[in-house]
Amino acid sequence: MSIITRSCLRPNELQRCINSVLNQTSPDFEHVIIPDEIAHGLYWANRQISECCEKLKGDYVYVLDDDDYIVSFSFIEDLKRLLDNLEAQPDLIICRGELNGERFPKFWKQIPQRGQIAAPNLITRIDIFEQHAYAWDQPRAGDFNFFESMLKTNPNIFWWNYDVFWAESSCGLSEKDKERFGFYG
Repeated sequence: MSIITRSCLRPNELQRCINSVLNQTSPDFEHVIIPDEIAHGLYWANRQISECCEKLKGDYVYVLDDDDYIVSFSFIEDLKRLLDNLEAQPDLIICRGELNGERFPKFWKQIPQRGQIAAPNLITRIDIFEQHAYAWDQPRAGDFNFFESMLKTNPNIFWWNYDVFWAESSCGLSEKDKERFGFYG
């Protein structure tokens, strides 16, 4: 498992995120952190995801931003067990989580629209991630553009009814800072 974390000037949130990864019961992962120490913004961060895929070593890729954290210490172990019991390795696994107090994806086992799914809902097989990584390179909604790009190729999707993450987008930044850090494009 390769876990990618974009981070922008939020050391407390980043540490919580890192701890949630390091506390996994299975050590079978790499954690790639993409730091943005001068607030380039969301477009820059999305572009970094599309550019880092050549360095990834895991069979699956999971994007967990600095203001997100994994709620289950056995997430990677449970994922490995799931994959061992499936006949075919899915291109995409859609899992559950909570974003700003709402369950995501918003509609279970229905192809979501923009705003109804988030990056930490997606566990993507590495070859599929590499094939569609270019779609992250967007000023906004890189995660949905990536998801939409994959859908066009009719991927083998497994809906995993498993709570993986908790997230709070923008972590209480002021409107001025949200604009400064690129949350609005």
